[in-house]
Amino acid sequence: MKIFCIHFEGVAGSGRATAAAGAHSALLRPGEPVFIPDDTDRWESLAAPAIRISRLGTAIRARQARAYFDAVSVMHILRPRPGTPPFDDIDIPPYTLDRTFAPGSWTELGDTADDTPFSMRLTRSLLKTDEVTEESEVSFTISSLQACRAVELLSRMATFKTGDIIIFTDAATPPHSPELDSRVRCSLNGTENLSIRLK
Repeated sequence: MKIFCIHFEGVAGSGRATAAAGAHSALLRPGEPVFIPDDTDRWESLAAPAIRISRLGTAIRARQARAYFDAVSVMHILRPRPGTPPFDDIDIPPYTLDRTFAPGSWTELGDTADDTPFSMRLTRSLLKTDEVTEESEVSFTISSLQACRAVELLSRMATFKTGDIIIFTDAATPPHSPELDSRVRCSLNGTENLSIRLK
């Protein structure tokens, strides 16, 4: 399985894209807790929408790309905070680190139109008290993610296989310092998609 993170800048269809590949070992199993290193201020936690590739393909054109993915989900991302020790003197790709991505459940797209809105809501709470410490919400559509363009660009340099994942970091929730002994929940259109413990 391949995992790609892509970030678009500018308006849809015209912005430059920055992409990074994630390691297979970076993906946790569903429901697995996320273990935070002791120095939590050196890390950041966020959630981003993702699509799942559903068939083999390479050099896919954007107008054909919609046939190559079949589901949408939320991925929790734990990554080094840029410019903090021990990452201030080494340029390490953040998505190659083990246990970076915690997956949510997949929502089948079926014949969902590309302009159908999705609302991704994130809630952080303390495990002991269930006190909510942060709430944020991001709205997106398949079109606003530029998902078909992402498939086109990434398939120029890689052969897609069933189960590959593309994560859209420009549509992520704001980065937040992870809290030990807390829970992150995410929902898509009001249905819980992701629930993980940070330990």
